[in-house]
Amino acid sequence: MGKALYRTYRSLDFDDLVGQDEIIQTLKNEIKTNQLSHAYIFSGPRGVGKTSVARIFAHQINQIDYKNEDNVIDIIEIDGASNRGIDEIRYLREKAHFAPSACQYKVYIIDEVHMLTTPAFNALLKILEEPPEHVIFILATTDYDKIPITITSRTQKFFFKLIPQDLIVKRLKKISQEQKINCDPSALEAIAAMGNGSLRDSISLFDQVISSGQTKIDLKIVNQLLGIPLESKINQLLDNIFNNSINQVIEDLNQIFADGKSVDNISRAIHDNLMQRIINHQLNHDIEKTIDFMKNLLIINNYSDPQKYLQLCLIEYQEALLIDDDPKTKANSTIALTAINHQPTTTKNLVLSDYDQLWTSLLDSLKKNHNTLYGILRMSQPHFYDNTLELKFKFKFHQKRIQEKKNYDIITQTINDLSGQNFTLSCLLETIDPAIPSEIDEDDLTMLATIKEIFPEAEKL
Repeated sequence: MGKALYRTYRSLDFDDLVGQDEIIQTLKNEIKTNQLSHAYIFSGPRGVGKTSVARIFAHQINQIDYKNEDNVIDIIEIDGASNRGIDEIRYLREKAHFAPSACQYKVYIIDEVHMLTTPAFNALLKILEEPPEHVIFILATTDYDKIPITITSRTQKFFFKLIPQDLIVKRLKKISQEQKINCDPSALEAIAAMGNGSLRDSISLFDQVISSGQTKIDLKIVNQLLGIPLESKINQLLDNIFNNSINQVIEDLNQIFADGKSVDNISRAIHDNLMQRIINHQLNHDIEKTIDFMKNLLIINNYSDPQKYLQLCLIEYQEALLIDDDPKTKANSTIALTAINHQPTTTKNLVLSDYDQLWTSLLDSLKKNHNTLYGILRMSQPHFYDNTLELKFKFKFHQKRIQEKKNYDIITQTINDLSGQNFTLSCLLETIDPAIPSEIDEDDLTMLATIKEIFPEAEKL
């Protein structure tokens, strides 16, 4: 079995590290002046060099050359995720009091230290309060805020940053040359961009690409192997959103999925495309709505069904732009929520059959002009009384959407124009059917409603 590239090219000394110059210089100075702390915290995103710096630093303070994955008895690495209990930390504390066997300092590197339990942190605190002179702790974490302040206050803190893309490309180019692999610059840039500031992730992705056995790596191959959506397809998808072709948008998205592209890569590609349009002043649509949409793209994977959530985000964005671009909607944007002061041009008395026709006409109008609102209203239970349209919803998500001022105004204005009378809306939430299992939470119900909204012809099995 061959060794992974990220292990083969792991930095072995300070000069070989990438993107953390200020931290490296500070640690070098501490070694040079012999002003070492008894405990350090290295915090930052994954794959930016925290563990590599910890290992190199542990060897440097003991005046030992660091060889990749060597085993020095006095440099002890502990995985905080799998050794997180109080017993493990008590054992560490007992062993720490023994003098180092071969080095000047006994160094404990605890990775993902934020995973320790509260009792374990309390046990660790005991030795940090009164540490033996021969012991140094290096605590590495990707979640600094989860470390108790009693611990952080007794350490020197170093915050690692994401590595600039140009430095990652430079490192990938060096690796490709040493591996004698012909790579286009655009391919390396795409891999570095996908690594999202993590050198380790970028090298792992590069390893995956070259494992395909291709003699020449270009952008097309990278897109195919890593599931990165092609820029032309993302442009087409966005153009269809801007042109109010939502059915084509869903078709475009499904085709991208069919090509094997992941939700994460698609979301990132859409986000980056819109960001470039904003930076280059090429976005001729509402910036605020676009930024809200971009924020949603960043949390796609927080949902149980990211693919469906992405579809919903695209529909919502298209509908928001349609509302903003509709002159009639803009003209009516100041209508009060109650619409009491609106004076219709004609009046008439409605009977029961008129209400049925009015509801059908309202849905037909919304279907033509505001498809998302149509999808929500068609799943509600309407009831007319005293110039009020009462809507009962099964899902709080739908109730909130209709109560938003822009949506409320569209519906009331439409029904007033159709009826010649002044209608107000009353949005209520149905009592949840007790037959629904209690373990289904609101997010799950919202997702079911979302699927029904996107695919109105779907049947519940």
